[in-house]
Amino acid sequence: MKRTIRFALAILLSVGLAGSLFAQTSKTWKISLIPQTMSNPFFVEMAAGAQKAVSDLKARGTNIVLSVQAPQEETDAEAQLGLVENAITKGANAIIFPAISPDGLIPGVLEANKAGVKIINVDSGLNFDSLAKQGGKIVCYIGSDNVQGGQIAGQAMGEFFKGQAGPIEVGIIEGLPGHVNAMARKKGFLDAIAAYSNVKVVASQTANWDMNQGYQVMQNMMQSHPYIKAVFGSSDQMSLGAIAAIKDAGKKDQVTVFSFDATTAGLQAVQEGTMYGTVAQYPTQMGYMSVQTAINVLTNPGSEVQMPPKIFTKVLFITKDNIEQADKVTK
Repeated sequence: MKRTIRFALAILLSVGLAGSLFAQTSKTWKISLIPQTMSNPFFVEMAAGAQKAVSDLKARGTNIVLSVQAPQEETDAEAQLGLVENAITKGANAIIFPAISPDGLIPGVLEANKAGVKIINVDSGLNFDSLAKQGGKIVCYIGSDNVQGGQIAGQAMGEFFKGQAGPIEVGIIEGLPGHVNAMARKKGFLDAIAAYSNVKVVASQTANWDMNQGYQVMQNMMQSHPYIKAVFGSSDQMSLGAIAAIKDAGKKDQVTVFSFDATTAGLQAVQEGTMYGTVAQYPTQMGYMSVQTAINVLTNPGSEVQMPPKIFTKVLFITKDNIEQADKVTK
């Protein structure tokens, strides 16, 4: 199924989008990107990708005004919904957002549908079953397969300890409770690590995507489980907090950190050796493709019916051994 979706994406990029990418028009399209926050480097990169698409499309004759606004807090779903509603009121033709709350953003989608505004859901998915039951629709979802990303992190940890006598105690630092990506990453990790009988998950606690909370959670894990050997942080932000806690506890060579996101800071930690590896995503490509897709459906009425419902970008586990590939993934 994933192969089919990625194949469909290749067709869309090479054929379906070609008309809009090179078609000239005097109309100015208004696109609103509403990230979860702009204090997280992941979403800064996403916005940069969206802006790059705007520049490339402008060079080909398509005029776009891109607005980027985000809540102050990455957990403030109500604020994100308010920004979606404001974008509709201000006449946006298309709105792109990673949903803070899978259900909390549905009222905004329904309002956008009534106003004829196109919705692209990127990175963090909506509750698609609930949306369909309420008669709502989006153009498509664009983002990583977070279950797969969690799986490759779990496989990397399992292989790291393969052949070592167990039980090897490890922990998980989870993302925001109820968040689609947080749940998917944890599920993928647990599915993969279950294949390694010598590895035992002894602690799993949320840090709400926050670096300071990641520090506190890691402190708690080391105190409760003094023999813990590794931790999987569901985001680089939380993992960086964990790294600081490990350093302060004098356990830099005793606890190995596996992470997710491949942000600039995360990759630097990999290079420095304080983080073993991190799952790279495509935040820049997500932003770029979302703008492309929005313009395609805006300039080619009826093209939505040919759009696959979900378009998955790739994921790759980055370590020191392949860190040179990080730019190919995230840029």
